[in-house]
Amino acid sequence: MNPLCLFCILFLTVFAGKEAYTQGIQFEQGTWQEVVNKARSQQKLIFLHLESSQCQQCNEVADRAFWNPILQANINANFTSYRTHTNDAAIKELMDRYEIRDYTTSLFLDAQGSLLVRYVGSTTDGLRYIRLAEKALTESRKQPLTEMDKMYQQGERGINFMMQYISRRNELAISSHALLDELVDLLPGDSLLSDKMLLFIAEQGPVVNSKTYQFFWKDQSRIDSLFAGIGYQRTDKINNTIINRSIGKAIKDKDELLAKATAQFAMNTYRINRQRSQALYDYTMMRYYREDKDNTDRFISLMKAYCDKHYMSVDPNDVRQQDEIEKRKRLAQLSAAKETSRRIVISSSKAYNYGRQLSSAAWYFYQHASRQEDLEKALQWSARSLEFGRQADFMKTYAHLLYKLGQKKEAIKWQSKALGDVLSKGLPGSTFQEALRKMRKGTL
Repeated sequence: MNPLCLFCILFLTVFAGKEAYTQGIQFEQGTWQEVVNKARSQQKLIFLHLESSQCQQCNEVADRAFWNPILQANINANFTSYRTHTNDAAIKELMDRYEIRDYTTSLFLDAQGSLLVRYVGSTTDGLRYIRLAEKALTESRKQPLTEMDKMYQQGERGINFMMQYISRRNELAISSHALLDELVDLLPGDSLLSDKMLLFIAEQGPVVNSKTYQFFWKDQSRIDSLFAGIGYQRTDKINNTIINRSIGKAIKDKDELLAKATAQFAMNTYRINRQRSQALYDYTMMRYYREDKDNTDRFISLMKAYCDKHYMSVDPNDVRQQDEIEKRKRLAQLSAAKETSRRIVISSSKAYNYGRQLSSAAWYFYQHASRQEDLEKALQWSARSLEFGRQADFMKTYAHLLYKLGQKKEAIKWQSKALGDVLSKGLPGSTFQEALRKMRKGTL
């Protein structure tokens, strides 16, 4: 899988561009300002779907969902819809304000431009977009974020307001590092000692080594006791929030020292297993180097070691056996459940996840690596991914690497298999067909 497409659910459909549909979601064809004006005049919310300039598959995925009749009715009745690209200059101010990166993203806003709901990625699941739209309608009844921004700019610093403001921004994935530090300075001594306030601070994900982070971990034994009381799942979520917000800031600021400190924090969250702990450190650093275009070679070096150590050493047969045992266990739980409302969700298989990671890494090398030895290494990973499962996207990656390594005949064979797999599932395969056409002409 293309690493830039990690947020996509890999089902494809025909790309419709910015054309308004005769059926389906009615995307406006005018300018962004015209869309805003129309939403205001009709007293509707805005559904803004942004397409990535770097991931064509991600852009194609959502089209199938947009034809869901329930979604169509919901969106067309309550929203003015617009579809454009992340590099559209008309929405640059909006993207900067809400810290939107070049990923396929759906935004639900009010007519004044206040963000209500953000969804990064795309999916063929119309129900996902229905739930997002319903959430946006609910959020629109609350105090708008733009109004809270204005209150803060005018000097509002009440503790309850600051907590609500920070929570709202973090729910919408807008950084609040400085606000959290400011809140800690505002708190009276008795508030600082309450478990409720400590948990609030923790759940906002204080950046590693920030003022708030240092305050929070000042009493290690108390925090350990606090985490023991809330259980593993909630603690794990807090740790992941700290890691994600810290590495996000490191990437944005190009702060390698913060990235290393974040990786060390990640490593320390899993001290019971040394190999797993080291894997978390390596993975966190790879996240940083992957986004730093000046460190592509460093990322490639880390990725080679990481995949060989943590994925290539795994026996696909063992993983499939584990999946089968887990599947039987969950099916037994499902059949034993007496309440009809109770549902057991069977997660994606370990085999698929191993294959996806290897294929994703191989695709990155296909895009960015130039050395023969690196491409041959990626081909090994791609071949191993196929042992975990013959997914269309895994086969596509294998075919592209074969083509880049000069094995055109074999590449065409595997790209044809990938296309056949997509079509056999009743899914449009325009992206696969185009790549196959270029392979045959020698122009890929």
